[in-house]
Parts: sequence; structure tokens; C-alpha cells
Amino acid sequence: MKIYLVRHGETEANTQKKYLGSSHSPFTEKGLLDNEKNILKLSTVKIDAIYTSPCKRCLSVADTLAEKISIHPVPDNRLKELDFGIFENMSWQQAKNTYTDEFEKWCSNTYEYKIPDGESQAELDNRIALFVEELLHSRYNNIVVFSHAGPIMSIISKLLKLNPLQKWQFKISTGSMVQIEANDEFSYLLL
Repeated sequence: MKIYLVRHGETEANTQKKYLGSSHSPFTEKGLLDNEKNILKLSTVKIDAIYTSPCKRCLSVADTLAEKISIHPVPDNRLKELDFGIFENMSWQQAKNTYTDEFEKWCSNTYEYKIPDGESQAELDNRIALFVEELLHSRYNNIVVFSHAGPIMSIISKLLKLNPLQKWQFKISTGSMVQIEANDEFSYLLL
């Protein structure tokens, strides 16, 4: 099975370096171009299934591809970005200044600390693990997943059977696409 992991194009919030979980932010010109490039590339592949975060910035790109290849995308809540809770739509500096204690706790234990009104990285990894298990047992050969940096890093770590903390060794740029050849036994990146 080949899995295409696609991060949505750059948004205005990305350029402002804001924590953006479920909030909406419009695409920049660069983001629109990156989305078009990925759709053009994927429209030449025999795709069996499209899964997407239900967030507008992913769903809109998935819908555009779906129209070109006549496959309905499947929104999946497990593909949402980390729930940043009280830090949502803030830059790191704003979060640090507004919620100093919570921000320091998060920075000292980023993986386990649950952001107030949000979730921890461990919780994100748990929901992604369930998604990956289902994906590996599906009958599809070529799958596209539209999501966000956090879930994509978690998917890569899970498929490559890495320690969850090793996901920080990946940088998933806006508008990027990662290809993985995967099965129950072994997975590898296609570069």
C-alpha cells in the first residue's frame, strides 16, 4: 500500500506562527499554489481512498482533488491537528505571556502535558495510532491523507515503528507531501 500524506498549504496563521488547531485561517497565495501543485500531482495517480481532517483547510483541498478523480473524501476527526486549547490562535509569545504557568508546564513536558481545554501530544498519538491500524487493514492500494503537521509526524512515526518522541525529528512544511510504502510488517519513506 502506498500512502500519500499531504499537509495543507500555507495559511495566514502559519505565516504569523500561530497555534492553529481547529480554527480557520485563509490560505496565502503560496498556500493556494502548493495545494494546486499537490492536486495536479495526485490527480495522475490511481487513488483508491481519500481521508481528510474535517478542518476547512484540509477538507477544501480534499474536495478539490475528489472532484477531479471522482472519489468522495472521508473526513476523520482523528486527523485533526492537536487541540491547542487555551493557546489556540495565539503565537508562542502570546501564549507564553498570557498563560505563563501553563506554557512553562507544556514546554517542560510537551508530550504528556495536557493543555487546558485542549489535549496532549500523547492523546494525539493515541488517536493517530487507531487511524493507522485501520488504514493498514484496509483493502486499498493507494491512499491520500490530508492533514496537519502534528498528525502527519505521528503517522510517520507509527508507520516506521519509531519511538513517539522521534516524531520531532521530522519537519512537515506547509504544502508538502510525504509518500510511504506500508504494510503490517514493514514501512519505508519514498523520497
